[in-house]
Amino acid sequence: MRDALSAAAVSTQAEDVHPNTSKQASLHIAPVRIDIENLFLSFAATQVLKGINLSIEPGEFFAFLGPSGSGKSTLLRAIAGFGPTPEGRILLDGEDIGERRPWQRDVGMVFQSYALWPHMSVAKNVAYGLEERHVPRAEIKIRVAAALELVGMGEYAARYPSQLSGGQQQRIALARTLAVEPRVLLLDEPLSNLDAGLRVQMRQEILQLQRRLGITTIFVTHDQEEANSICDRIAVIADGVIQQIGRPAEIYDNPANEFVARFLGTANIIPGRTERSAGGLMFVADGEGLRLPLAEDVREGRGNLVIRPQGIDVVDAPGQHMIDGEVVSGEFLGSATRYSINVKGFTLFVDVKHIRGRSDFRSGDSVMLSIPPEQVMFLAS
Repeated sequence: MRDALSAAAVSTQAEDVHPNTSKQASLHIAPVRIDIENLFLSFAATQVLKGINLSIEPGEFFAFLGPSGSGKSTLLRAIAGFGPTPEGRILLDGEDIGERRPWQRDVGMVFQSYALWPHMSVAKNVAYGLEERHVPRAEIKIRVAAALELVGMGEYAARYPSQLSGGQQQRIALARTLAVEPRVLLLDEPLSNLDAGLRVQMRQEILQLQRRLGITTIFVTHDQEEANSICDRIAVIADGVIQQIGRPAEIYDNPANEFVARFLGTANIIPGRTERSAGGLMFVADGEGLRLPLAEDVREGRGNLVIRPQGIDVVDAPGQHMIDGEVVSGEFLGSATRYSINVKGFTLFVDVKHIRGRSDFRSGDSVMLSIPPEQVMFLAS
């Protein structure tokens, strides 16, 4: 009976979902606020989420960023209603959805594997969630066409997943999710199965789609470049705990701790202590006496100095804040060369912008480095 209804609801013929029959206005999606309050979740004796608290604004593109095993995907699945019921509250526009089944939450999730039915056409895949919700046939036809047109796949309605590229399959997975008009869009590492070039293209397409719809979106990834390039704000997660929340540039420039500094891009981490002198507040590194001035008035004591590779300059003439170093090696990155430079027993990464025709430094070359105080951060222990 259901198979007959499915066949009647969505024909595999392309004319039934031709783009010319659809209008974007047929998808009605309103942004909502998400609040997560004191969320704990365990698998047997293993605690995976440890008191998560965060708020996501209506229409915001938000990222859960962290390494494998950090709890980011578990947190996303908890919002969707998959897995064990957590302690704490999950609120959509102030409404607690924690006890609801997944299909009662009005959230849409795009899985890492896309999870398309191989025996169904593109149109039927997109229609599946609508059929499960017993949406009228005429409405299914309109929504399928609108969703496919939205992701630029209107001409592929009669094809099957095996006839599509990875990027096309991802678009269909997005269309299927958006067709049910979810209040929240959840993306669980949706780019991980794509090659590097297509990942860049697809993340921009996802961003443009999110901006057009204005839908509140959570994007899970372990790739800091992905999170930095498309998300409004990021929650960095490690060991089931939120380490820091903020805009990408804010977190990059002002990491809350050593983990965030290391995870969100390359960082030089130097252990030592602060001390006051006639010249102001200084950082004194452990070991062979590396001393650097600090621009910010921080608490005195032990900690780590953090310097990004692009915050150090290789200079030709002596000046302020200069130290001598010796080149150990270089790694060509395209737009820059990242050098490893020995400075008083510490190996510092230094990025030098690549300019066509300019000679590179070689191993053993002596160089002068300038480290402006405003480019260094001190993280107290």
